[in-house]
Amino acid sequence: MITANMKAKDIRKTREYRIAMIKHKRKNPRCIVCGTIKGRVVHHKDSMSYFPEKAIEEDNLVTLCDYRANNCHGSIHIDYKGGYRKKTTKKDFEKWLKIINHKEKIKK
Repeated sequence: MITANMKAKDIRKTREYRIAMIKHKRKNPRCIVCGTIKGRVVHHKDSMSYFPEKAIEEDNLVTLCDYRANNCHGSIHIDYKGGYRKKTTKKDFEKWLKIINHKEKIKK
């Protein structure tokens, strides 16, 4: 059982978490930004380190690609927030997504 006082590294070890990630990837196999299926990762809109109770909530999860594809996951953490250890929230995610979508429109 995942509790609010658990650390992210301990949450990742739970069966409940691993099953939730598998189910999410099956249900949402493509990166929501670029559409690739290469290097899929599950991103937590509200950072798991800061909001452990939301670690497996479906509306907190989104599929992004990692460095093996277009690195959309790295884009939100590094380009937008300045590092993987920075706190991210749903509000941050929505702002980042608007920026990405705007850049894509400009390219076309």
